[in-house]
Amino acid sequence: MRVKKGQLKESMERKIFKQKILVADDMSVSTKILGEALEQIYEVIIVDEKEKVLSLARSENPPDLILLDTQLQKVEGYETCRKLKGSEATQNIPVIFISPIEDEIKGFEAGGVDYIIKPLNIPIVVARIKTHLNLKQKSDMLENLLSIDRLTNIPNKRRFEETLNMEVGRARRSKLPLSIIFIEVDFINTFYENYGYSAGDFCLDNIAKVLEQTIRRPADFVARYGHEKFAAILPETELEQTLLLAGKIEKNVKSLNIPHSHSQVADVITLSQGITTSVPNDSLSPWDYIKAVDSALNNAKEQGHNQIKTGEVE
Repeated sequence: MRVKKGQLKESMERKIFKQKILVADDMSVSTKILGEALEQIYEVIIVDEKEKVLSLARSENPPDLILLDTQLQKVEGYETCRKLKGSEATQNIPVIFISPIEDEIKGFEAGGVDYIIKPLNIPIVVARIKTHLNLKQKSDMLENLLSIDRLTNIPNKRRFEETLNMEVGRARRSKLPLSIIFIEVDFINTFYENYGYSAGDFCLDNIAKVLEQTIRRPADFVARYGHEKFAAILPETELEQTLLLAGKIEKNVKSLNIPHSHSQVADVITLSQGITTSVPNDSLSPWDYIKAVDSALNNAKEQGHNQIKTGEVE
């Protein structure tokens, strides 16, 4: 999903006021009391099956912390935790075990961050949960900062590659097309040399704004991939639709009328774009998409810049 300017701050504010806790338990008396205490501060969801835990953890709005009862037969706490920690999408969700048995080593070896012995001392449990949620919040904030490009305030290459990996897997499961666009600003180095660094940064920032305004679907994703290169991920998008969008991007950037008298193709800033579209099978990887779209972009530049070319994923 694309991160728009302002969304990062809004998502952080939501987490500050209402973090989500997923409790896997059979609703014993002590759990009910704990749930009531937690609901005064957090959003609490209680389930009693492993599949529900994994499904909610992998959803677009996952929990910030999971409490697992080791004695709940339908959940299988240690195995469930190992599955969570073995998946890139869920490995950073902290898991706290609740158990009547003192077996902390087994819990920590499975990937838990804490191990609480029953019977529960509710105030102490709430305090420990609060500590882990505060750590998770700081970790998330740092992760977001590391994933955002400082100049344009849109996601960076690192975030793009993480998102592409996730979307290729999603497209493989759904058997629906996935499209990628690489967008490069033509002769940007010449622009910097003749207009200065402030003007060059201003140019790239404005192009990022245009991309955000043009690539508008909630599921779409746009990032700064390199110095003068941007990238877009378009789930469930056919080649024809992608070509239309690329044409709109080209038109909207040209309408900025940013002067570039030293360009070899126009007197304003222009773009070269590469596109690839495919329904991924088991043999196709995210890297195959990157190779195909990068080849298409290089073809656009070799053919004279200021144009759109397509490439096939192989």
